[in-house]
Amino acid sequence: MRVWGGGTWDIETLKLFIPEDLSDSQEIHLYDTDLYDLVILKGRDLVIDADVREADIFVDKRYKAGINRVSPRKERKTFEARERCILLFSLQQPNFEGTKLDAIVEWIDRRFKECEVFIGDCIHHHTLQMNLGIEEDTAKREAYRLAHEIAKQDPFRRATRCHFSIVFGSTLQDDPNYMPTRERLWDLKDANADFAQAVQGFAKAYVQRRDVDVTRYLPYSTNYLLDELALLACMSEKGNKVMIYPGGLEIFHQISDGKHPDAPPPLRESINVELKFHIRGGAQHK
Repeated sequence: MRVWGGGTWDIETLKLFIPEDLSDSQEIHLYDTDLYDLVILKGRDLVIDADVREADIFVDKRYKAGINRVSPRKERKTFEARERCILLFSLQQPNFEGTKLDAIVEWIDRRFKECEVFIGDCIHHHTLQMNLGIEEDTAKREAYRLAHEIAKQDPFRRATRCHFSIVFGSTLQDDPNYMPTRERLWDLKDANADFAQAVQGFAKAYVQRRDVDVTRYLPYSTNYLLDELALLACMSEKGNKVMIYPGGLEIFHQISDGKHPDAPPPLRESINVELKFHIRGGAQHK
């Protein structure tokens, strides 16, 4: 008999040995070695012949998050002493779905007491316009819906030590520092060749990962990046300095490493932690 659980990507097979008194069970919880639920089987979903004593269970492949890079480098062994962090959450991005998101939550849960989850409900429309070719107003409504759907799903509820709270970009737009910081970033891009090159390189790489016209859609990616930097500067200004993201954000690292000394101070003072994934059972990383 086969019992299907989890999502439909990255499939692994586990062997379940079924106890004789299964008929009295309301749920079966399978755990990994860290006591995080691997999969939960509801009794009502199981129809097992009395003579069957084992079953194959198909679940999402399990991941473990680890540190790939920290900027500035001197903070590599000290940033975990801080009690708070910011998770940069990218909408409609595979690293923030399923068991990869579980791995991120688990990693943060082990290290911090508080985590502010930044969700760019006010900037994701740039991505939707680029990917779908839809009008700005339609894209803004859809971006808002997607962001607030994440909040309803509460994918951070499994954390046991760290308190996760969602901060929407739209609320940060009311911060008195937002517009001045945004204008400063645009002025810096126009006046400083090194910063302009970093912005263009990041924005161009983002567009090139999609099957769209680079020249036409480069402004969308540029707007997204500078708006996001301004919003995150508002969060850093309030004292939350550790920014976590599963993947490379090169311009963020450059700013933290001091390569753009005229960037807004809250961004230069930030600590950027880049995470990577590996499949559980492979090489272990802290």
